[in-house]
Amino acid sequence: MQQTQHIERTQYSCAKRVGVAAQNFWHSLASKSAVSDDHKKVILDRPAMSQEAEFVAAINKLELWQAASKLGQKICDLGALHLRYGTDHRDLEVIADRMGKGVLGEHFRRSLHTLSPHRFMWVAAVDDDGDVVGIAAARLDDITGWSLQRYIKEHFERCFRTAEGEPVRLLEESASFAEQITGPCAYLGEGFAAHKWRKKGLATLVVQHLMLMVWDEWKPSIMYGWMRKRHAITGMAVSWGFTETYAQVLKFENEPDDPELKDAHFVGCRSAGVAGIIDGLSQD
Repeated sequence: MQQTQHIERTQYSCAKRVGVAAQNFWHSLASKSAVSDDHKKVILDRPAMSQEAEFVAAINKLELWQAASKLGQKICDLGALHLRYGTDHRDLEVIADRMGKGVLGEHFRRSLHTLSPHRFMWVAAVDDDGDVVGIAAARLDDITGWSLQRYIKEHFERCFRTAEGEPVRLLEESASFAEQITGPCAYLGEGFAAHKWRKKGLATLVVQHLMLMVWDEWKPSIMYGWMRKRHAITGMAVSWGFTETYAQVLKFENEPDDPELKDAHFVGCRSAGVAGIIDGLSQD
């Protein structure tokens, strides 16, 4: 009851962000106004230590904000919708329950994760009645000192179980493609649209909007997620903005309780994918 009152009182308002630029970003989105062309262009100040780093530095912050604003407007144009933001993990639980999504999955379940506001964010599409009709969330994992391959193995063995309730065990060669990925990584998930809003593109717009928010706030080495095979083969990952897909990369020593985990697709998006979203919106 206390959590419900908290959400009603804040009306899913965006929590305070660190830094004036981020605050201006949220304000511009909330007011649904594009950033003025008169503002000076701000280039992300990041050392060009590699080809990937050079590409990161080429992403224009102003253009990113304008692209996020366009996505917000597209969401509104679907019909009497507006966006709300948050960084409280508890609120996501209540929202998921209210909109009929049910219990959060293992990648965001509070019994398995302790996520402070600087490591977590969600974005929701809300109708005029105050009902959440679309949602997506992100979790920041700074795995410096580890590879993403090591992190994936540790994560799954801690969070997933066999039918007998034992922790799953992954073979060492699992997710070998991620051996060279390290640093801050952002997991995106819980993408969901209410039934009557499906096939309207709402989930795609919400996830892409979240991707731009995550990039602006965290500058991760990669944004990634896990997608069930039955969804991945439809092209959903590409439509949502992910530019990398790896199939059947989880190799289990024992049988997971959820058999679809064995065929789960890893989906990823790095700076090139972010630039692609921005460029596509600039041509609308």
